[in-house]
Amino acid sequence: MLLLRADSPLWLLIALSAVVGIPQGLIGLANQNTLYARADPARMGSSAGLLRTFMHIGALFAAAATAMFFREGATSSELHAMAWVLVGVAAVFLVLCAADRSLGRVGTTSDASG
Repeated sequence: MLLLRADSPLWLLIALSAVVGIPQGLIGLANQNTLYARADPARMGSSAGLLRTFMHIGALFAAAATAMFFREGATSSELHAMAWVLVGVAAVFLVLCAADRSLGRVGTTSDASG
């Protein structure tokens, strides 16, 4: 989004839409498959409910950010301001994930006997 300007060519808009849109479309499927693979079967309903709840909370934050940045209409400078906020949010999540030592155990079993 930082590359876009008022005179950006159409091909750049299409390329950015594909680069961002395709993973965004697949993330819902990946999250759902991960939920079914990892959640305790006895708690599948509550796990699915929590997944959907937090997805909706994220959508509400995204809608609020869009309304806040594009209050007077969509311009390149407002798009760039929102992009910098997203870069900051991504950096925070990257630090949190890098600091989470439990992620190194994902996919391993706690039973050493196999």
